[in-house]
Amino acid sequence: MRQRPAAARDAMALCEQEHFPRARLVDRLSNDPSLVQGLLRQANSASNGAGLAPILRVDAAIDRIGLAGTRAVVVAASVDGLLSKPGGTYEALLGTAWQRMVTTGPLARALAPAFNADGEEAFAIALLHDVGLLIIFDMLSTLRTVNRRAVALPDVWFELLVRELHEPLGAVAAHRWGLGIDAADAIGTRHRRDRPSERHPLAETLFVAEQLAGAVSRGEPLDLFGLWDLGELTGDPAHARGIIDRQLVRV
Repeated sequence: MRQRPAAARDAMALCEQEHFPRARLVDRLSNDPSLVQGLLRQANSASNGAGLAPILRVDAAIDRIGLAGTRAVVVAASVDGLLSKPGGTYEALLGTAWQRMVTTGPLARALAPAFNADGEEAFAIALLHDVGLLIIFDMLSTLRTVNRRAVALPDVWFELLVRELHEPLGAVAAHRWGLGIDAADAIGTRHRRDRPSERHPLAETLFVAEQLAGAVSRGEPLDLFGLWDLGELTGDPAHARGIIDRQLVRV
């Protein structure tokens, strides 16, 4: 069984302190996609967000649900994380997807100004961008538990399942969690497969951040201007180039 994520342990320890530094709590929670997901989902739920504008920032979510609500989210996310075990080769794929989400978040935050997007919203959505893939792994985990044996789909089937469903599944999840139409659209259209009908700063930021994270992990250069044409992007490529160069120095 997995150990509770370090981000959850640290966040819980901060929540237990009488006088805790709020900025540190935001920082710890932001390090774990499942915690960000839980916070945003709770902040935008019917009980907390009815009639209010959707929240896409970690700090704003904490303000809305309070310390007690934040603590409850951390506990629930920790339990869910301990129980998610798809088994077999899917364990490694799940770990890769998780790491990709964690890596993409800070890149999206840094790139957001080039698209006139909100940095903290871009960060949160980037942390959740592969949530559709996590849903698929959760389904495999459930099948493994129910059938009491390993699940092994043919590679061609699994690749087709991921390619065709992980984006729309992620968009549906974002919508059901009350994250708003912008978040759902950004997650569901980030690969830019179809010609964009309108400008979408969050989706464009996520598209470039995900491509940059992939290029960094493979040790390959990023053809930024070719990417601009491919994604029919409307942001400022020169601004993005400067941001990327500064980010790569830190990697």
